[in-house]
Amino acid sequence: MTGSCHGLPRTESSSYRQPKDLPKHIVSHYREDKPNIAANHPNVCELEAGTYYWCVCGHSQNGSFCDGSHKTTPFTPQKFEISETQKVAICQCKQTKNPPYCDGSHKVL
Repeated sequence: MTGSCHGLPRTESSSYRQPKDLPKHIVSHYREDKPNIAANHPNVCELEAGTYYWCVCGHSQNGSFCDGSHKTTPFTPQKFEISETQKVAICQCKQTKNPPYCDGSHKVL
């Protein structure tokens, strides 16, 4: 159930990571009731068939996949299935209208 995406697998962590690759105006707009923007680009990778949990809160140390950091937020991870090995673009800005996949929403942040 592992793939070549960065951050797979990870252990649980409750620490908050403020992304270093985001402009200050984005990072400064963090609110508890909105997901944190983990990155302003998708995580393009190959995933093997299996079950995955997309990080909805944006606090995961790896950005794309849940590591348990949501436990201090009102968010819960989104389960998704991959039926066969495939290349995917996983949203990291948490603004996609097609979760967990990138729809280009990061381009207008």
